Amino acid sequence: MSQARMTLDNPVFAGTLRYTRRSVSYKSRPLQPRTIQDVVAVRRAAPLQGPNSRVKLSRAAPDARQRHIKVSIQQTLPTSQRVRANKKTTKRTVSRRTFPLKTATLYITAVLLLGFGVYVGINGMMANKKVAAQVKALQATSPSAGDSAAPASGASPPPSSQKVPATSVRQYTVAPSNPRYIDIPKLGIHARVLSITVNSKNELQAPYGIYDAGWYTSSALPGQNGAMLVDGHSGIGKTHGIFHDLSKLTVGDQITITRGDGQTFTYKVAKTAIVDAAKVDMGSLLVSQDTAKPGLNLITCAGDWIPGTFSLKQRALVYAVMQ
Repeated sequence: MSQARMTLDNPVFAGTLRYTRRSVSYKSRPLQPRTIQDVVAVRRAAPLQGPNSRVKLSRAAPDARQRHIKVSIQQTLPTSQRVRANKKTTKRTVSRRTFPLKTATLYITAVLLLGFGVYVGINGMMANKKVAAQVKALQATSPSAGDSAAPASGASPPPSSQKVPATSVRQYTVAPSNPRYIDIPKLGIHARVLSITVNSKNELQAPYGIYDAGWYTSSALPGQNGAMLVDGHSGIGKTHGIFHDLSKLTVGDQITITRGDGQTFTYKVAKTAIVDAAKVDMGSLLVSQDTAKPGLNLITCAGDWIPGTFSLKQRALVYAVMQ
């Protein structure tokens, strides 16, 4: 083997070490951003070349040594990617803006509910207080007041059995919100409703005439919450009064109250009862059978006469609810 020294002029190295061009060609390719993060990275990088980028250069000073180059790169994304990016941004914006609004709505709703609860509680307390006062006024009421067959010694004179002229009935007037007439078609009743209270003995008074009904002024007004309490005579001696046949009413029968301003209220009988005079719960007569609706309760004497007295043994009660 030849021991001759190999030099750069040796044919072995010809065309290799002296070859000035690279064996692999390189061609710069434009960066194609695919996501929002790629766009941000491109904007922070050096100016790019390519069909999808535009480079704007502006000189801050005329001196070439102190020139400041301002680079702004605007990358154009494909339409599908741009729509997806806008949707994500919109969702984030909506969620950030909607959350405080929902929270505020919940707080406002809670405050309104709390205020409504306080209002209902106060209104209920006032209604209960009013009913309690009415019940207290009737606790010692004698259910037999006004239904005597004859005056007792030292007692008030008996009610009048004189018929009320039709003209007096037509011309009868009351305050606009007070009951004026009561009509019970099944019993053929059309009568005036007078205002009554309790006497000095805390006993519920009855109308002077047996053909008139009496509205207890401390009970509810027509159409108001609670219950109206209307009293009437069953009769005197053998003369029948306005409520003589009250016990004949049954569930579903209608009773109409006409107010002073002409407005009418129709009630339907929900319950009837005949109880002993000593067992009458006067407080229950001030409460509607359906507490969600206004009520109308009627009371009169019934049964046989108590020997040696001028009172009847029982009471006929009717509970009606406004329709």
